[in-house]
Amino acid sequence: MDKHIDEVGEAVGAALSAYAAELPPVELRDRILRDVARRGRRAPRWWQQRPILIGAVASALLLAASFAWGLSLNAALAQERTLRAQLQDAAAKDEVVFEVVDARNVQKTTLRSTVDDSPTAPYAKVFVRPDMPYVVAMAGRLPPPTSGRAYHLYLDGRRVGTLAPNDAGFSYFVYRADAVGFSYQQARVVLESETASDASGQTVLAGSR
Repeated sequence: MDKHIDEVGEAVGAALSAYAAELPPVELRDRILRDVARRGRRAPRWWQQRPILIGAVASALLLAASFAWGLSLNAALAQERTLRAQLQDAAAKDEVVFEVVDARNVQKTTLRSTVDDSPTAPYAKVFVRPDMPYVVAMAGRLPPPTSGRAYHLYLDGRRVGTLAPNDAGFSYFVYRADAVGFSYQQARVVLESETASDASGQTVLAGSR
């Protein structure tokens, strides 16, 4: 630091000598040097500030990484909660299926094809229990519906659900009625528009109790 002040002093003296007839007074030179030293302490040069700058940049990067990790964790937790809810819902439906289908007092209706009586024809079955409010409907060997159409199940003219067959033609759903002991006489599976609600399409499966 002293060496640096001496170098500045020499430069100041040379600059003043260039514009003065004689050398400046010693007091003026010392006052200028003290001012230079004081300014140097107040305002460190950029390379002296590098540790501070590096620390600030590192802190900013750490904060950004922590924020991104927090967002990722929140998204993962939300996805896990959604998946868990779906699994719980599926498990609840499966439990109802077993309770209805395997019950001793189950009442079953078989729906047959209206146009095909071969052993490989599509079919459906409807299960109800007089002591439960659930209706379980299953279908097998259903061909995929054409675009914009769906298989709707009607019980006594009331649509209770949609059968969406998988690649093997199998589908099922659980319908919860308003009261225990849901009763019906006629059951039909109608292939119609996805938004239809009046059984105006083609009846492909039918059965009665």
